[in-house]
Amino acid sequence: MEKSQECIADGLWMPNNTEPFWQTRFNDKISREVCVVEIAAEEYLYAEETVENWRLNQKQGEWGKGLVNNTEEEGSGKKAQRIGLLGEVAFAKIFQVLVQVGYEFRGNDYDFDFLGETWEMKTALCNREAGLVRVISDTGVELPLSADNYIFAYLVSEDKEQKCAKIALVGTITKDLLQEQPIVPARKGFHQNREAPYDLLTPIQDLWNMNNAS
Repeated sequence: MEKSQECIADGLWMPNNTEPFWQTRFNDKISREVCVVEIAAEEYLYAEETVENWRLNQKQGEWGKGLVNNTEEEGSGKKAQRIGLLGEVAFAKIFQVLVQVGYEFRGNDYDFDFLGETWEMKTALCNREAGLVRVISDTGVELPLSADNYIFAYLVSEDKEQKCAKIALVGTITKDLLQEQPIVPARKGFHQNREAPYDLLTPIQDLWNMNNAS
């Protein structure tokens, strides 16, 4: 049963807490156990409003650190920003952490302060069996890894009319291990990413068990 969500001042938000739902999902004959998190309508709406507020504060054509400019749908990265925030909401619902919803012109260095370390959330628009972190911009500028750990997730489904979505939390990787992974060209655009295959990640259930060990 979910607890009531709490909106907190100073750009922080605590979404509804919920118990994890573990599910084995298949992709190209590969099975993987993930945590599938449902985003309720009120949470989805709040995330939509937050992204709109961010965009109102952005100058046309300028992007904060870590934001993806995806013009495939909805233009100027709107969908990518929304799905990225929904991924953070999904993680917060399971691990009871605060989501940063205040606007920062150059973005934040990390998304969560959790278990004494910093964590950055990366949510893909689909399951690519690998997590991607941008490390070289479209113009060739190096983007250093700023968090201690990285969390990877992907969008399972989204219904914009009903205002709901499902996010699959996959696993985590340390900054040091991520830095050992190859830099690959972006599938779209001119930036480059560190690519971490999902098989390399520490399963999200391990993080859940560690967090609940005490």
